[in-house]
Amino acid sequence: MINTYAVVRGGEVINTILLDDSLYEDFPATLDFGSTLVLVTDSGGIGWKYDGQQFIAPEALALTAEEIQQQAKAYRDNLLVHANVVTDDWRAELALGIISDEDKATLIRWMNYIKAVKSTDISSAQDISWPEEPG
Repeated sequence: MINTYAVVRGGEVINTILLDDSLYEDFPATLDFGSTLVLVTDSGGIGWKYDGQQFIAPEALALTAEEIQQQAKAYRDNLLVHANVVTDDWRAELALGIISDEDKATLIRWMNYIKAVKSTDISSAQDISWPEEPG
């Protein structure tokens, strides 16, 4: 059976490998990974710690206020790119004067959404309430 093993050195997972258990059981002395192999039964990956009994997830790095704001700006930019892709054909139809009343009403909802996204305050970048995408 093929299982995932963590390659542990000094209490830290430095790699993970897939290994056919039968190969390891038949030839353990000939397989040297330069570290201890530990079967991963639940979770564990590169950068995790291993205390001899369990894997311990790495601590999440705290983001600075500037990094959080940059993430919020990137998220806002992605929302706007998506909205512009959705509305692109309707805008062309509007410019050509061939848009249906139904599509024009939908375009107006999307344009209001775009305005709301642009006006969303991301300066604090905490608990931002993003506008809901038009249905």
